[in-house]
Amino acid sequence: MRYMMLIKHFKDYDHAKVPAALYAAMGPFVEELIKQGVMIDGAGLQPMAKATQVRLSRGRIAVTDGPFTETKEIVGGYALCEFKTREEAVAMATQFHGAAPDSLARVRGHIRGAGAGEPGLRLSALDE
Repeated sequence: MRYMMLIKHFKDYDHAKVPAALYAAMGPFVEELIKQGVMIDGAGLQPMAKATQVRLSRGRIAVTDGPFTETKEIVGGYALCEFKTREEAVAMATQFHGAAPDSLARVRGHIRGAGAGEPGLRLSALDE
């Protein structure tokens, strides 16, 4: 099953200012996930100052450019991986924290169909 790990931080940052030690720790970790054939995709995200919020409320769309002052947890990146079990996905998230302390990882399973063998919603060639 595919799992999405959302990596959250408690303060916003610019990737240009991320400590070199973090990249040094993350590099081998990500390389190993790729080598194992587990990691499908992943990336860091731009700072909240470059984000845009699109909200639908009562039939109206509101578009707001960041930064957003009310944000308490910031999604700093993501990893899309394939695991046999939820426990394997949680174990990977636990290992991730060794490379990126002071963060929060949310692990969520992909919905690929209503039941076993159903095709689900296909958004990319990766789903084929």
